[in-house]
Amino acid sequence: MASPKGAGFLFKDRARASMARKLKTGRRATDDRARAASWAKNYRLAQASPDGRYCLNPEDASEFQIFFDIADIDPLLQALESFAEHGTFELMHNIEPFVMRMEMRALRSAGMTYEEAIAKLAEKFNTSESTITRRVRRTVKT
Repeated sequence: MASPKGAGFLFKDRARASMARKLKTGRRATDDRARAASWAKNYRLAQASPDGRYCLNPEDASEFQIFFDIADIDPLLQALESFAEHGTFELMHNIEPFVMRMEMRALRSAGMTYEEAIAKLAEKFNTSESTITRRVRRTVKT
């Protein structure tokens, strides 16, 4: 038997259900998006204040207070550069490859073969041997 409203009724309900699901999907907020929103909010508050500064923690003692100063945009630029380079706002320090190179040099001078030294560094830094190989290799800028 046909439904009282016809076959089109089922199709319309499926289409509505499909549209409802599509409205609920989307990108989820990540830590980086939340951090970007926080930076923007704090700098906007500093911009709106008469002296161009916003205290992030006014309840703390004066020596522990953190201020956002609209004139000092270096932290903001550093965070943006880190995001552009690494895809995250976390500050990435490039000291680890230097430490790996120094340890590699020490292991090689102690008489280890290249492969043995790479394996030992991979175990120490809990990284793959291919990653260690890339990090200890010196890059030549032209």
